[in-house]
Amino acid sequence: MEYSRPDLLVETGWLAQHLDDPSVRVVDCGFPDAYQRAHIPGAAGLPVHHYIKEPDPAGGAFG
Repeated sequence: MEYSRPDLLVETGWLAQHLDDPSVRVVDCGFPDAYQRAHIPGAAGLPVHHYIKEPDPAGGAFG
């Protein structure tokens, strides 16, 4: 999968080492019920429906 901002993604090992870093912000973009069941400690929940509007006409997953 190709991401428009790969510079914002990190590996799990890096994240584990930086969970206490105040300059790192983890955002859980799943559905609210999934966030309520389990999420990375300290992660902010941003429900998926807030940023997925409609399918991307250019052929990507969503715009």
